[in-house]
This record gives sequence, C-alpha cells and structure tokens, in this order.
Amino acid sequence: MAGIGFELRRLFDKRGIVSKMRAYAYTSLVVTGPMLLGVAFIGSVQLMGTAFGLPVNDRNLLVCMTTYALLGSLILTGTISMPVTRYIADMLYQERNDLVLPSFEGSLMILLPIGFLACLAFQLQTGQGFTLVVLNLMLFCELIVVWMATSYLTAIKDYRSILIAYFLAIGTSFLVSWVAYRILGPTLEGFMLGVAFGYGVMIIYSVLLLYRYFPNARRHYLLWVSWLGQYRDLIIVGLSSYVGLFSFIVISWLGPQGIQVAPMYYASPERDTASFFAYLSVLITQVTFVVSTEVNFYPSYRHYYDLFNADGSITEIDGQQEEMLLILERELGDLSLKQIIASGLSISVGSTLLQSLPLGFTPTMGSYFVILCVGYCAYAIGNVVTLMCLYYSNIHGAAIANATFGITSLVLSLAATALPEEYYSLGFVIASLVYLFVSWLRLFLYTRNLPYTILSNQPLVAQERTGLLEKISRLY
Repeated sequence: MAGIGFELRRLFDKRGIVSKMRAYAYTSLVVTGPMLLGVAFIGSVQLMGTAFGLPVNDRNLLVCMTTYALLGSLILTGTISMPVTRYIADMLYQERNDLVLPSFEGSLMILLPIGFLACLAFQLQTGQGFTLVVLNLMLFCELIVVWMATSYLTAIKDYRSILIAYFLAIGTSFLVSWVAYRILGPTLEGFMLGVAFGYGVMIIYSVLLLYRYFPNARRHYLLWVSWLGQYRDLIIVGLSSYVGLFSFIVISWLGPQGIQVAPMYYASPERDTASFFAYLSVLITQVTFVVSTEVNFYPSYRHYYDLFNADGSITEIDGQQEEMLLILERELGDLSLKQIIASGLSISVGSTLLQSLPLGFTPTMGSYFVILCVGYCAYAIGNVVTLMCLYYSNIHGAAIANATFGITSLVLSLAATALPEEYYSLGFVIASLVYLFVSWLRLFLYTRNLPYTILSNQPLVAQERTGLLEKISRLY
C-alpha cells in the first residue's frame, strides 16, 4: 500500500501542467478531505432535518449533540493519539508490525470505559429521554473508535481509505435517516439513529482494513503505555492544540451571545458559522505543507540523517546540513507567504462574497470572519513550524509552543468576554500570534547548532525505563 509521500513524489516527477494539477488535487483530497467531509457530515444531518420537516429546535439540538460528541471525543483521544502514533512509527521502523494492532485494541480498552462513563455523566444532566441518551452514548463511543482508527490509517498513510470510510458513513446516515423518517416521521431519535449507523459503518470499514493490513500478535496490548511516559511531551502537544483551537468557541457558547438549545447544550450560531468559513482559509497551508515536506524537504532531511547513521564525513554532514536548512527556510517562507495571501484574499473578497450569498451572513458575522481569518492565519503557520520541530524530534520545544498556545488562548478568550462582543475572538488571535512567535523561536534555537543538539540528546549509557507506566505496559 503506497504512502502519500511516495505517491506525491511520483506525481510531481511528471512534467506538464496537467500532472502538477493532478498532484495538487490528490494532495488536497487526501489532506483536507477528512476534515471537510466531517463538516459535511454535520451539514448533511442539518439538511436532512430541514428536508424531512424536523422542527427548528430539534435540528439545532441535533447539530449540538453531534458537535459535542465530535469535540469531546477529539479531546479525549487527543490525549494519547500522538504518543500512540509515535509507538506505531517505532514498531513499523523495527519491523514489529504484529504489535501494532494490539496497541489499537489496548488503547480502546482504556478509552472506551472512560469515554462511556464521562458521556453518561453528562447525558444524565441533559434530561433527555432514554432513547436519546443511549444514542448519544453510542455515538460518542463510536467516535472514539473512529479517531483512533484514523490515527492508525494515517500512520500507514492510507488516506484514500479514510475518504472512502467518510463517504460510506454519510451515505449510510442518509439511508438510515430516510428509512427512520418513513417509519417514524420527522423525529430527533430517527436522525440520531442515522448518525450512529453512519459512524458504525465507518468503524467497520476502517477496522476491517486495519486487520487486513496488520498481523496480530495477540499480546502486549498495553505495551504502548510506556510510550506515554517516554514521550509525555507529545500528550501536551496533542491536548494543548485542541484546547487552543476550541476554547474560544466553547467560551462563546457560554457567553452573552450564546443560546441554550437544551439543558447542557449551548451554541453560538453566528460565531460558529464565521469560524467554519474562516478556518477554510488555512486549507492552502495544509496542502502546501504536505507537498513541500514530502517532495522538497524530506529527501534532503533523510540524506542528512543517513550521513549520521552511515559513514558520512564532517565535511559531508556540514554541507548537507547547510543545504537542508536552506530548503527548510525557503519552504517555510513560501508557505507563510501563500497563507498570508490566502488570508488577505479571504478578508478582502470572502467577507463580501459571503454576505452576498443566501447564507444569512450578517455584518456582525463578517466582523467575526475578518478577525478569525487573521487568527487562523497565524495559527496555521505556527502549527506548521511546530510540526517541523517534531520532524527534528524537538518534542519538548513543540510541547512548549503548544502549551503556550493552549493556555494563552484559554486565558485571553476568557478575558476577551469583557470586550464588546464583536471582539470576543481577539483572545484567540493574540494567542495564535504568540504561538507563531514561540514555535519559530523553538525551531531556530534547536537548529542553530544541529549536530551538537542531535548528539547531545543521545544517552551515553542505555537506561532501563522504570515507573508506573512501564509496569502497566507489562501487565497485559
């Protein structure tokens, strides 16, 4: 199964405009497809409710239930997804492929009970009927499996299968919702059943693919737990990123502009819509980053580290380092420029265009959109720089940058509630600018004396890992 890097290099090696367009189209599809299809999934649920005559309050509650489940499950799985991904990479590098699936099963053994109990405690406060409580629990647990399976599919770089899984989920959701509508009429329970069935199909497809790709040792289910201790900074990287991105949205739900859709369910429709369209302005960075790293940067990066591992001379290493860092500087500069141009066009053209379309986009939403475009621009560039820190195994530097972003976004978003409501998003914007500065600083400090940094991080004597997590990893 060819990975995206191999596929991209093959496509970009071909000459001609058509080949380049195909390469960028492929990159856009595999990189942004899952995110866009996830949003499309929520949108399709709302469209189905409108088409089938579901009352407005029930449609809003349906979107809230789905959104809460998505965000909650992302944050829960985000606490371990990056260390687990590192574990997968290490196992694949060591050619111990049979230990990959046990880690998938073991992570679910821990996450599913925690997620079930947390979701149950929340649902018991909502006052919903038994059927809706069960369906929400089912959806939340399904999403935990979906995000973990997606991490494994991403690790083996099978992005096409992720897209197929999303398409199957949306199709199944439409079909089941339509059948429920024909039998029960326009009920909230019928549409929630469609959502649950859709993600259920996605789970079946994804898990079958994983079990077909990987052998299963049927042992060492908790071996990955020791990676949580060894790479605890990766926990901070994953969790802080979600806190930074979502905190200002959640705070706006609970603020004066938010509305209570149902007990425990809140939303801020104007800000949520503006946030979604503003986030679309950073898709160019995601696509450009994959192209620049896989096609331009990675070959030089790989050659540099091969010289360390082989018999490279000091002269060869110094020469390759200079070339690699020049490529890194050039690619990050080009990427930043493209994102600034894209954000500028979104602000100058996008806000006017959105207000002219029949989307109910008000001038207030336009103000939110402009401010958030600036914030997402800074976040996107900072996130790419942080990913480059991870490329160089500067995990601690990436953790500092992301922790700064998460804490600053949370604190400043709370402080911004004292401002006029059109400026509520300024906290996120400032946090994103701070994130950009800190991530650049950590990358610069790490790479300014790279050979010393690489060699000094290696222990002189192999150390046996001890501690609670290490003991847990040996239990089962």
